[in-house]
Amino acid sequence: MVMKTLYKIAGIFTVGFILLGTSGCEDFLNRYPDNALTEDQIFTNEKNAETAVIALYDLLSETYMFGRNVPLRGSLKGADFFHFIENPNLRFDIEYKYVEISSAAGYAGYLWNYCYKTIASCNLILTNLSDMEGDQEIINDLEAQTLAVKAICYLELVRSFSYPVWMAEEDDLYGMGVPLIKDFNDNSTAIETPPGRPPLLECYDYIEELLLDALDKIDKSRIEKQFFTEQSLWAILARFYLYTEAWEQSRDAAIMAESLGGSMIGSADFIAGMTTRFNVESIFEIHFDVNDNPGTSCLAYYAFKSVNEQGQIDANSIGYGDYGASNAFINLFSPEDIRNQLFKQDKTGSARAYHKYIGIESALIHDVPYIRLPEVLLIAAETYAELEDFGNALNYLNKVYSARTDQILSGITGQELKNEIFKERRRELALEGHELYDYLRTGRSFSRDGSHPTPLTIDPVNGREEKKFHRVVYPIPQPEMDANPNIRDQQNPGYAPYQGGI
Repeated sequence: MVMKTLYKIAGIFTVGFILLGTSGCEDFLNRYPDNALTEDQIFTNEKNAETAVIALYDLLSETYMFGRNVPLRGSLKGADFFHFIENPNLRFDIEYKYVEISSAAGYAGYLWNYCYKTIASCNLILTNLSDMEGDQEIINDLEAQTLAVKAICYLELVRSFSYPVWMAEEDDLYGMGVPLIKDFNDNSTAIETPPGRPPLLECYDYIEELLLDALDKIDKSRIEKQFFTEQSLWAILARFYLYTEAWEQSRDAAIMAESLGGSMIGSADFIAGMTTRFNVESIFEIHFDVNDNPGTSCLAYYAFKSVNEQGQIDANSIGYGDYGASNAFINLFSPEDIRNQLFKQDKTGSARAYHKYIGIESALIHDVPYIRLPEVLLIAAETYAELEDFGNALNYLNKVYSARTDQILSGITGQELKNEIFKERRRELALEGHELYDYLRTGRSFSRDGSHPTPLTIDPVNGREEKKFHRVVYPIPQPEMDANPNIRDQQNPGYAPYQGGI
């Protein structure tokens, strides 16, 4: 395969390859393009087709996608991190304060547009690959990569714009999914007849179909962690089944992913491991290098200011440093936890900056993990606990906990064990975008403590009538409703009905 040598070089092709409008009141042609690629030039041989598929990874790495916004939204809408009131940039200010409305929804429109443009490009690639002649094993792998890109775009759309499965099953009010554009014909049909929102469970059925199809076609010998591999597909399936509460399937997928390689980094090597790309804990990560990193738009630059060898900010520090760790998050860590070393001085002089993303070539260049071995192990722990196999649940929890603390937990079962697994997810997966959705999907409430400048309480079970609760999901953005009359009466509950734009 030549994909690993072409990776990121393909970025020079993406300008002509994908059209990337992000806002404004456009017609549906601009949201679901059917002519974004020049097929005659690209799908003439496997090498050119690989270049087209690699360009999809450039879309995933965009700042408005998994390169920054997806991890930050899930984290800043929870209880563990906050915006400093000194933040002059107002990035994620709307999301953090829970003040989204359909016409001012923070980064909702960017996520919606980038996901659907990526999905439309996937559909076009898949159509061309199905008619392409050449080495069928290579073509199958390219199809698998494309299917997986499409699947995680849909998975993020339902996580951001829809409520969790248990709420959808309990009340139809929370049961809307996101529009499904399944193939190239749908790209074109959507221009004339824009799709509405199907039931959420239909969306999850389709995501499962995409992931299983990708798993069937993936090159099992592929090991490059900047691409989808058999292991990463099993890992994503484990997350998917966790979200749909298919406990046994989630457990089995997690165990399969674990069996395909990797290990936890020991506490002595933890900090060095954090600055190593594709380390032994990595399964699939969004890759950046000196040629394509987003500079001041990267996640680390937003999150903290760089510190000197003494761990302090000085005149040479760079970065916005716009977030801080709450008291509740800081207090999650025992004194012996190696992750305490990630707390550094913030711009107010306190130690609230949590340096989860450490630059490699420079402070501005770092990869963003999409899924790692610790998450897989914690999925196994959670699913075993839900199946009331508390011995195995504790064993899997300790695989993560002991690597970070050199200690083990013992003698806990039932709800106490489930609570410990949840706490370990908060510690280990911090700033990876899971925090808010973990509360929602498990039906847990949270209240921000006094270290937050914007206090609130979110209770998915008993607090749905609170005035800010509905903002746990994004509204369908106003420009999307302007462009698509078939979703104008399908706004998420709590947000104002469509008022009309055009």
